[in-house]
Amino acid sequence: MVALAIAAIFPLGEMVYEATQTKRLGVIAIVSFIGIVVGFGLSFATGNAIFALLKDSLFTCVFGLLFLGSLATARPLIYRLNLDLAGADRWPALRAKRCGTARRAAGVPAHDARLGCGSPARSGARVVAAIALPIASATAASPIISVFVIGTLLAWTVLYARARRASAARALVLG
Repeated sequence: MVALAIAAIFPLGEMVYEATQTKRLGVIAIVSFIGIVVGFGLSFATGNAIFALLKDSLFTCVFGLLFLGSLATARPLIYRLNLDLAGADRWPALRAKRCGTARRAAGVPAHDARLGCGSPARSGARVVAAIALPIASATAASPIISVFVIGTLLAWTVLYARARRASAARALVLG
């Protein structure tokens, strides 16, 4: 548990740095902080390090479900995260330059759907690893699982983008 707690210092340090430099906290930082506090609180209260591992899976699963739920809104979660990552002052200009202000960014619902499906799948695999494997092995398996799922999502995204471009090109030729 001590080693896992020491590893949590880095995300906490990043959150403090972000807060002091930008004078605000992003959505990701707030949710990460809550996950760290809950996970380690349960680990220390129960004496079981598995909760420190499961906190990441809970965060990932909730995040994926939020992505799926946001598809029903006018501004999906990916839009809000881009505001956070690019900066609220820069994102509208970047978005307008890329796809016009009158419509949502192309591919945003599909991207949210991929994240929404992949995140709970990744969480489930990490939960199984945390329960079935010793703590050290589960800790080592977690990034491998993440790389596999993220790689699969990236491949899915590339294939999806190619199919959309090919479809648009065919429609333009036939059009």
